[in-house]
Amino acid sequence: MMARMAVWSLLWVAALVAATQAAPAPWPTREFSAVVVRVDPGRPSTEVARVYVGRSRMRVEDTKAQRTYLYDRGQNVTWILVGPERKYIQVPRAMGPVRLFLPVRQTEICPQLREVHCRLVGTERVAGRTAERWRIQWTVGGRVVEQSVWWDPELGIRLRTRDAAGSVLEVRSLRLGPQPPSLFQIPGDYRRGP
Repeated sequence: MMARMAVWSLLWVAALVAATQAAPAPWPTREFSAVVVRVDPGRPSTEVARVYVGRSRMRVEDTKAQRTYLYDRGQNVTWILVGPERKYIQVPRAMGPVRLFLPVRQTEICPQLREVHCRLVGTERVAGRTAERWRIQWTVGGRVVEQSVWWDPELGIRLRTRDAAGSVLEVRSLRLGPQPPSLFQIPGDYRRGP
């Protein structure tokens, strides 16, 4: 359990570091949509999110939490839509699962920490795309922990991550193409919350 928490914490740290860089990574030049699943050893895959990337905007539908995150890169603002209550909250910067899907440069795949070691181990196909596979290792409580990240150099996003326990977060059903602008707008019947 501690190792899994450490792995997902490292993922969030990497995403946070990338999200707070002075010069953000280039936004994908191609719009796309995808389904994100989580696969734990011995269990069937579970859909955790649907992601839509448009021109400088992103929509992440968190299927478990029944929340939708709309991110506008130009304004660096996230609107969190709470479905059941039909309200939204505005926060300044990329928040929640949006951070996991922000584009990153190759140099940002691994946190720039002395105790973290990264290396490119090859390329593989993930979601119909060519991805670079990176192995990331660090030590927790005297034990070496390893994680793998598959990064799409064209879109600049992580297509798959696997933690030390074998749990996988993976992009599937990736479809390139224009996304309807309405996906990135707050619905008219939502009211602003506290």
